[in-house]
Amino acid sequence: MVLRNPNSLKKLNLIKKKLNKMSYQSYLITKLNIQEDGHTDVASMKNKVKVAMAALEKMQTELDKLGDEDSLPTWWTNKVAVAVTDLDKATDFMSAKEDNK
Repeated sequence: MVLRNPNSLKKLNLIKKKLNKMSYQSYLITKLNIQEDGHTDVASMKNKVKVAMAALEKMQTELDKLGDEDSLPTWWTNKVAVAVTDLDKATDFMSAKEDNK
């Protein structure tokens, strides 16, 4: 890559200096304004629950477009069944934990 514009070269050198002070991942997070969850259990799980809820809402929207007698691929229905079972177990754990307080 050849940079002929002096301003571009200056920007590249500034970026290189910044990268020396922080990891590439940290740089990208700062530059792209990515919101991290803090890598703690509760914050991470809150984020994952939001992702799951969004996925469930999208699936419900798509399923509502289908007739009750339409078919779906077996691999997909199996994945959903396993995921629902796992989510139900996780919910039971949280409920039991709350009941023991």
